[in-house]
Amino acid sequence: MERPRLVDLVRTRRLSAVPAARPRDRLAPRAHPRDPRRDHCAARAAAHRLHAAGAAALGQEIPRLGLLRCVLEFACGTAIGALWLRWRETWRLPAIACTAAALVLLAGWIAGPFPETLAVPAAFAALLLALALTAGKPGNPLEGRALHYLGEISYATYLGHFLLWFAFKLAFIDDAHAVGAPLIAAYLVLVLASSAALYHWVERPAQRRVNGLGFRRPRRAQPAGSGSPHG
Repeated sequence: MERPRLVDLVRTRRLSAVPAARPRDRLAPRAHPRDPRRDHCAARAAAHRLHAAGAAALGQEIPRLGLLRCVLEFACGTAIGALWLRWRETWRLPAIACTAAALVLLAGWIAGPFPETLAVPAAFAALLLALALTAGKPGNPLEGRALHYLGEISYATYLGHFLLWFAFKLAFIDDAHAVGAPLIAAYLVLVLASSAALYHWVERPAQRRVNGLGFRRPRRAQPAGSGSPHG
């Protein structure tokens, strides 16, 4: 059966409207400009969705909203990363605006008008973006070695703190709702020590083993005559 001519005409016009790509263009990454307001709206929507789900506090409805919280955290983090990529060259005004927004949201939550499920995630997202925009800048008090070390061992902290808290409660705590300051300090010291131990004795050796398995791509041989012009 003969194909209708109208379909052939439309497909021909579509193909002719696409410019032929050179081999180099097919491999080169293309930048797709996007409106930064889209990423800003995505971050705000992620912070608002948990509040709209019906929880009055961040610790409520964990069995029902736990997965939603994790998905929203990843979505908000992706939006923050996209905004950082767009604003890192002209960082001063966005950093000031994010810091001001975080302070307003936290003040509104403490004073009462803003609900916790809306104000706290949005405030921490704005504060995180402000910290990322000011990272590495001269005079930044957060560029010290101690904070950088805490960042290095933070993944071990993330993996081990809950199991350690569970064991700590069984051994030393009778009422989880009435934990004194000395016990909290002892728990934090244990978290720090265990995180450092996991980082140096488990995480780093595992990284060295994985990196030594030979998964890296082989380097391409340079053609003759392509050496350094100063050689």
